[in-house]
Amino acid sequence: MQLFHFDRAKAAKSIEDPDGALWPVNAFSDADEFNGLIDDALSEGIIARERPAVYFAIYPMSISEPDPQVAVNLGSGPALLGHSLKLRERDGESPVEFTLRLLEDVTAEANALAASRHPDSTRLDRIAEYMNRPGPWSGTEVCEVVAQELRQSGRELLDNGEE
Repeated sequence: MQLFHFDRAKAAKSIEDPDGALWPVNAFSDADEFNGLIDDALSEGIIARERPAVYFAIYPMSISEPDPQVAVNLGSGPALLGHSLKLRERDGESPVEFTLRLLEDVTAEANALAASRHPDSTRLDRIAEYMNRPGPWSGTEVCEVVAQELRQSGRELLDNGEE
């Protein structure tokens, strides 16, 4: 499960609207501008979050680390810092297409960082969230949710004889 979801259509509409929250950037924009773009995308729900406490940002450039980096805050524990982003425009790519690809790529990077830190903890959180939701639940439903989480984790489940 991903913590962040990028809505490409909503982003394109916002960039193309002169009064929209987003604007086109290019490979020569600085990390502060990228960070502002990500912050606005999160604020406007263009990049949606699974939980309000989680967010990500672009770590500003510095003398020791010249390329921007994705930083993810999971709501508790240390922030996670990703690898340097290599920002290159593709031949014939417009600033709008570059910006949309950048938003998509950094959202994927943020999800990968979050998944690498607490994959099992995140799965347990989802199981607890399911069981804590309002209304009744059955043991069969809980078993299905647990089995789904185990399969998604890549763990092997033995066939229990049911078809």
